[in-house]
Amino acid sequence: GCNKWGLEEIFNLSLLKQRDLDELGSIFEFWTTSGEHNLKDKRDRILRSFYGARYDRREGVTDWDYHSHIKPYASIIHPRQFREWRLHGQAFEFGGALYTSENVTLIRPHGRNNSKQKAKIDVVTGPFFSYGIDCDRTNPFADGLFDVANKGTGAEQHRHSASEVSVYNIVSFMWEIENGKDYEMTVKGDIHSGLGNDSFSEKEIESSSSVDCSGFADSKSADQSDLQYSIIPVSDFSKISKKKFDNFFDTVFISDCTTSVLENNEFYNLLKDDAILTVETSRFNVAKDKECKKDSIDKISNILAKMSAIEVVDSMSSADALLKFMFKAK
Repeated sequence: GCNKWGLEEIFNLSLLKQRDLDELGSIFEFWTTSGEHNLKDKRDRILRSFYGARYDRREGVTDWDYHSHIKPYASIIHPRQFREWRLHGQAFEFGGALYTSENVTLIRPHGRNNSKQKAKIDVVTGPFFSYGIDCDRTNPFADGLFDVANKGTGAEQHRHSASEVSVYNIVSFMWEIENGKDYEMTVKGDIHSGLGNDSFSEKEIESSSSVDCSGFADSKSADQSDLQYSIIPVSDFSKISKKKFDNFFDTVFISDCTTSVLENNEFYNLLKDDAILTVETSRFNVAKDKECKKDSIDKISNILAKMSAIEVVDSMSSADALLKFMFKAK
């Protein structure tokens, strides 16, 4: 549980209702005890709906989507990798491993005794953009993850992949949580080199029956002692528009499909002074053309231009996937 791993100091569940806690517990239990769910067929039905009349030509459509919407913005995602994910659902592969287990986290159980399941499967954009296309450049070795060979020849090729960048980011996050400082590679091209001699090898991890995490909670730095994540399940903005959440949030992320919340003045009551507001644009949305992506930036610009309490942190450009603003209370 949370106490064993020290997670109770990181995640604040006190704002959840008992019904929400019970639902979370039910979902986690379902993930650990459920059997086969035939996700392959469920995914194929979603693909058929997505492609429609183009289903029989899906390989060609996938290549078009890659070269039109993926490569111009994130060429580190290899076309074969994108194609394998779009058509078969396999995004990341490591070594010669066989991937035979279903990803049950894509299943949302509901109904009495979890008798019904709903598959939440993305077949449009892919998971690569979350951690696989950029990272904090903490030293020159991190920059090297984005080296491109044969520049200007028409046969450019990345030396590293979106999979490697994703692993590097996850390692960096876990390192910073445990040590309170940036992760840095010590060998060019070796994303695990910053772990030092104390890191586990793959064989050691596979053969280990348990991991002693008793000292994790005590290993956090002073800067981390007050860091906590509060989980608040909401289906719409009005559910958190309450007095107890006024001046509550240090940082807020607004997804591309929910930018309309920026037009609601009550939303800004939730933000602390100097709170960071991160807004997602449509840059990586494969389903939208260039004009729609530009309109996404223009819409955000027009909304926030009317807000005198908002300051731009990063420049606003149609090439940006995320825009950052700082809220200044009047």
